[in-house]
Amino acid sequence: MPITDPEATNFVDTYGRPYAEKLRELQSFGNEMIAQWNGGINALFSGQDAEEVQDQNVEHHPITGADMTNTITRAMQVADGAGGFESGGGLNGANMMDAPLKLVVRTI
Repeated sequence: MPITDPEATNFVDTYGRPYAEKLRELQSFGNEMIAQWNGGINALFSGQDAEEVQDQNVEHHPITGADMTNTITRAMQVADGAGGFESGGGLNGANMMDAPLKLVVRTI
């Protein structure tokens, strides 16, 4: 029997689908960022842990090379599950995105 209750369908439209789309976007963006990092950009931060990154926000929100390295580490944990989630339980883990992808409406 289909679920037709307006409160249930509204919950899916208001929370379920948007959340799934954000997860998919986070997975895609994170994988791209990690690939760039592992593709060699990480060398630009090596040994520069205390140095400020002179990006467009340095005046109001300065970060260091260590801040960027730590952020990449968190991205890798979210993507692959190591050190922050169950083993293999990151967004790239087996079957982790099966259900959320069913809710996704928009393409990236």
